Amino acid sequence: MDLTLLQSGETLRLGQQLGRGGEGTVFAVHGRPGQVAKVYTTPPGPTKVRKLKAMTLAANPELLGIAAWPSDLLVDHTGDVLGFVMPRVSAKQDIHELYSPKSRAEAFPDADFRFVVGVAANVARAFGTLHREGHVVGDVNHGNVLVGPDGTVMLIDCDSIQVREGPEVFCCDVGVPLFTAPELQGYGFRGLLRTENHDRFGLAVLLFHLLYLGRHPYAGRYAGAEDMPIERAIGEFRFAYGPDRWANGMERPPGAIALETMGPEVGRLFEGAFGRLGSGEGRPDAQSWVRVLSGLLAGLRRCPAVESHHYPPGVDACPWCETEAQTGAHLFGRRPRWSAQVPRRLFPPSGRTRWWCACDRPGAYGGGGAWAGPLPPARRQGRNGSSSWPGGDARPRATPSKSAAAPWSRARRSWPTFRTSVHSG
Repeated sequence: MDLTLLQSGETLRLGQQLGRGGEGTVFAVHGRPGQVAKVYTTPPGPTKVRKLKAMTLAANPELLGIAAWPSDLLVDHTGDVLGFVMPRVSAKQDIHELYSPKSRAEAFPDADFRFVVGVAANVARAFGTLHREGHVVGDVNHGNVLVGPDGTVMLIDCDSIQVREGPEVFCCDVGVPLFTAPELQGYGFRGLLRTENHDRFGLAVLLFHLLYLGRHPYAGRYAGAEDMPIERAIGEFRFAYGPDRWANGMERPPGAIALETMGPEVGRLFEGAFGRLGSGEGRPDAQSWVRVLSGLLAGLRRCPAVESHHYPPGVDACPWCETEAQTGAHLFGRRPRWSAQVPRRLFPPSGRTRWWCACDRPGAYGGGGAWAGPLPPARRQGRNGSSSWPGGDARPRATPSKSAAAPWSRARRSWPTFRTSVHSG
């Protein structure tokens, strides 16, 4: 198929199909190895076309360096917009593959905690770049962030991002409740004007997942008699790791590391992001996270007992050694061939408590929790409250079980020394 680039007038020949989702199909482009073309299944409407045109006009090296951002539109012989071209993203994994020990061992087999902290800083840099341009991610979730073997980060599904062009704002009409700020819980996303402060909440959830081995900040033990779904806990500011957690009827899950493990500065930023004051006075911005995470990375020290363990200087002993001793999990680096992962039950299953972490298999981390299966892909809440998966796939929700096989596996790769994003802020 031959299409025309709107800005340059150049004819573009589509190559091999690379992927298909609910909205359209992604193709390679002949003669342009660094770009791909997304062609919509149904031509976009007038508002979507105006948004895409605004995005192509806003494209610059900074945005194209951290996001699969539209750089030009594809039109047919009548001038109708059928899609767009964007940077090609290859050799990168979904960020949730880096969360937990089991998936990390498969997708990032050589990664240690230094790599994890560096990626967290790069996620913050990517958000900072987008915010400086006046745009808002809106649909923050672990399916929209990819991580490369060198630790660089790319945002994808960018045509859903909230974009501002002068006085006009093109809203993001979808979202994932587990990454949605408390003040927006329960609202429909269609036409909802979101702010950078809302994005800062989703960013903090992503960073918490990375630093705390896949745990969700609002998933913990609830003192009440009824169930406490994570969405409700978010809406009621029940941060399970904060200093006021007991007053909120919450406690962190057994086997989870304490908030203060990462040091006082990291702890204060998470408290600011997840506490009540953050919704009104402003949550920590991306640049604050870059500064604090860079300091955390620089201060990590190597465990004298295990070479692959690096931990913050403010704790007396290596928290990873303690976690491995409690759970039988191998947290970082390649698992020794003689080492077997031993599932251990640290607590009895409870019908009153819901756990959510990126535990890929029973025993991978705190084995025996109510959520024994893998962390499901981010489920989007649509315009009318309906739900769908990224790419339009019909996937079932994860349900509590004692045994679950991982639905995906990744080939093991090695990488050069970790480096930060090219476009750092």
